[in-house]
This record gives sequence, C-alpha cells and structure tokens, in this order.
Amino acid sequence: MRNKIVFFSFITLFLFYTSACTAISPVKNGEFQHLIDEFRIANHIGAITLAVSFPGETAPRLFNSGETETGNGIPANIGSLVQIGSLTKSFIAAMILKQEERGALSLNDKLGTWLPEYPDWADVSIRQLLNHTSGIYNYTDSEEFRHFLLANPDTYLKPDTLIHYAAQNSPYFAPGAGWHYSNTGYVLLGKILEKITRKPLDILLNDTLHDNLRVPLNNTFFVPHLCSKEIRQRIIHGYYFFSPDQPLDITDYSLSWMNSAGGLVSNTYDLTNWIRALFSGKILQPQSFARLTELVSIQSGQPLPQVNGVDTTGYGLGIQACKTTFANLDTIWWHSGGTAGYKTLMMWLPNQKIAIAVSFNQVMSGQEAVPLSPDTVLPSAILRLISEHT
Repeated sequence: MRNKIVFFSFITLFLFYTSACTAISPVKNGEFQHLIDEFRIANHIGAITLAVSFPGETAPRLFNSGETETGNGIPANIGSLVQIGSLTKSFIAAMILKQEERGALSLNDKLGTWLPEYPDWADVSIRQLLNHTSGIYNYTDSEEFRHFLLANPDTYLKPDTLIHYAAQNSPYFAPGAGWHYSNTGYVLLGKILEKITRKPLDILLNDTLHDNLRVPLNNTFFVPHLCSKEIRQRIIHGYYFFSPDQPLDITDYSLSWMNSAGGLVSNTYDLTNWIRALFSGKILQPQSFARLTELVSIQSGQPLPQVNGVDTTGYGLGIQACKTTFANLDTIWWHSGGTAGYKTLMMWLPNQKIAIAVSFNQVMSGQEAVPLSPDTVLPSAILRLISEHT
C-alpha cells in the first residue's frame, strides 16, 4: 500500500511541465540516434522517441530507441503512440481561440456567463483559466482525489467529479492575483467547448484533430476513458517504477482523470507538426496568435512582456516560454506533459524555426516532480547538439 501511495503522490504535479530563418548545418541523423540510445541505456528506460523538424525539410526526422513493451522484442517505431499529458493544453487553448475568432466567446468572458453552476468562480475569466491565474484549486492537489484514484484506477471519472474535488477547496488567490497551475481550469474549458459546440468533448476533439485543422494529425486522439483496441495496439507501454526492479505497467489505466487537461495520446511526429503549424500561422489568425503568446510571470501572475533574468519562464495560453543557456537559441517556446508512466516535451526554436518533440515511457519514484523541460538532461543535450550546428 505504501508503494501505491508513493506512486500516486506525483499526481499533484501531473502534466505540470508536470517554444528570419538562420542557416542550419544539418545535424547528422546518427548523432541524434546515438544521443537517445546512450541516454536510454544509461537510465534504464524502456523506450525513447524523438522527432526533429528542420525548416525546408518535408517531414520531421524520426528516431526511436527501445521496445514498445519491456521484453517483447518489438522496436518502438514511427507509428508508436504515447500519453502526452499536459501537451493537450495547447490544443485546448487553440480551440478556445478559434471559437473567439468565430465570435462565439471572448477571452474576457466570465465563467459565470458560461457555467453559472459554479457561482464561487463566477468572476474568473476564460483568459485566467487558460494562463493559470484563476486561483481555482487544482483537483490533482486533493488528497481525497488521490486516494480515490489509488483505489479505482480503472474507474471512469466524469468531469463534474473532477471539478467537485476542486470546489471543496478554497481558491489559492483571487482571480488574477497570482499564478498556480490548475488542471481544473482546463477541465472547465472543456465544458465550455462542449456548451458552445453542443458536442461531447471526445467527438469534438477527435473531429477537430482529424478534420478541421490545417495540419495532418493522424496519430493524435482524445481518449475519454480506456484506449480503444486500435490505439491499444499502437501505444508504447508506460511504467511507474517504485524501484529499479519494481515496475508497474499503467498502460490500461483510465485516462478519464485527465480529461481536457491531459487526455490526448499522440506521437512525436504529430507533435512536431503541431507546434510548427501553431507557430507558423497555420492554426490561428495573427491576433489570436498574439494572445496565445502573451505571457504572465509564473512567480506573480502579472503580465510579462518577455522572459528575462528575473522571470526566466513565462506562461501564455497553453504554452510557455523560457530563456535557454545557449545564446544562439535564445528564447524557446515549449510545454511538457507527464502521466503515471510517460514524460513528453515539445519545443519550438523561433530563431532557427526548428520543432522538437521527445518522449519516454517511465516515471521513477522520487522523480515525479521533475518534468521534462528544456534544461533537463536529455532535452538540454538535444538543444546543445542543435546549437553547435547553428
């Protein structure tokens, strides 16, 4: 029981983390492959997938290392899927902005207008839900929620149930008076999208992903509960390790506890296509894109014109920015996602117009609070390799 409690203690931080084209001297594919092979073996990781999209190349370069399931002998491949956790938030943010473009809502609309059943949060704006300045309690911080999930990992949890856990707790601060990551905000945004479109979230998201965006996302799916047979056959198994020799396969656990805060599965191929399209003007109109990239400080929640030496990371709408230690890369845009057995990161390098996505299929006990970010070991090594060729 103690091991299980430790396993689910990471849920508080799930998905929080748990971005003029310069001439590129292309990195050799073997350098990327060697990098992920070496990292996977040194860290006893089952599988790592990496995609890097360079400007002027027709498709991302794809690199895979390891097996789709420990011991099955089947290599991870171009079609392999993973849970992407909070990278889902960039998709939800884009869909909300598309609704604003159509005149269906405004980012300044109050929650009381759309979801009057939550009067305590009536003065929270849609913008504040998107950039985590709402103050609304994060349901994955709830001890009661964690204990329920521990005992019922296969149970379908309705969005209203997730919101209930948040509503039982006081806000962190008044709307706009601070910054605190809140998955509850994105579950509420999912309910707003359902209300506007009059479609269930799973149908809305999957229709939008496959039919209504100007970018092919044939490997990206919203999973409201358990994976379908087709997805299950393609997904890399995810593992939580209580110790190096004590893994727990979480692949078949319900994804309903993540809902619109993190319920997508995808692969690194689609994620590089997505972030390139998002930052290349293919998804949003210029005014909407400007709103997407308006930053607030993750220290104060106040507007942040640009990241700097004091505020090194800022959060926009479902995406964030940070300074790197590589001067020629400067500021990058990114988001990470983590679930019980997966860590994933996507990055956009605006100076070089390079898109990167990387994922691996294990979470170690004691490392739950360490999300993949540009300054963690593997992403930093990837950035260093690119920096050296820029």
